[in-house]
Amino acid sequence: MFGNVVPFPPSGLVIALQYYAGDEGAAMRVARLIADLEPARRDDVLLAFCRRHDTPQSRLSWDTQLHCGFKFGTMAIQSERKGEGFPAGPNGLWSGTMDALARAWRSGKLPVSSVFCCEPDGVPLRRDWIGVLKAEHARTLRAGKRVTGPWVEHPIPHFNGTFISHLSLWWDRPSLHETPAEQAWDLFHAHVLASEGQATGAIKNIYGAVDWTPGALAALARETAWLTSTKDTSAIAWAERTLVERPGTLGPEEVTPAPRGPMSCSCPDPYRCKKSACPCRCSLCAGAGRRVTVKG
Repeated sequence: MFGNVVPFPPSGLVIALQYYAGDEGAAMRVARLIADLEPARRDDVLLAFCRRHDTPQSRLSWDTQLHCGFKFGTMAIQSERKGEGFPAGPNGLWSGTMDALARAWRSGKLPVSSVFCCEPDGVPLRRDWIGVLKAEHARTLRAGKRVTGPWVEHPIPHFNGTFISHLSLWWDRPSLHETPAEQAWDLFHAHVLASEGQATGAIKNIYGAVDWTPGALAALARETAWLTSTKDTSAIAWAERTLVERPGTLGPEEVTPAPRGPMSCSCPDPYRCKKSACPCRCSLCAGAGRRVTVKG
């Protein structure tokens, strides 16, 4: 009769950034931004680099993990669940990520109890985004729920897959462990997740949005901490040049935005690369000569 008791207060958060070879560059860009937003190291958050079963750990991901390790504890997870394409690939990656983290938490090896699952198409809109999401999730747990996320009405009412959940959810809801390969996991498990969830506006899903303007993002940031489902680099470019405090400045420094391009990067260290010598022509590296060096 105690199976659905939620421990409170929550003991930390793991940010599970899920990716595969096709969007690894975009994922590493998000990871570096997450780290660069923090003014000092914090021990209440872990950053997990969660890759698909067929994605090896690359030099880029290793270097990015080292960069982020100045601000967070980090870990690398390779999903043991198979699946390629859509939706089988995301299905296997999410379930493999949850399975690995929940096992580590139950065995006492993971010192945090909740996970924020996100993908490379997401971006923080505020420097204090982690604190905002943790506070929202604390409200959820106080209400006796275990999922905090954006509520979406189409194609059916459900929580978008970018959400925070307490890791006990994985063990108490075994139906979540399997998803048909032809159905997206957040839609297939919509009923179970809805019964466990509390909606928040702090995570916003605006599917397929492109060409974000600085004014629109600044306005959205007043009520939203994390924007998901972006389909170009306009939002993350804004966050990089607006939210990151540059060395030697008193606050954010405006720089010329890099031109938009594919959400992929093969440069081993795009923040420090020299434009003239960089073989990668993605939007981040194409504008590297105009960017201020960000030190870990």
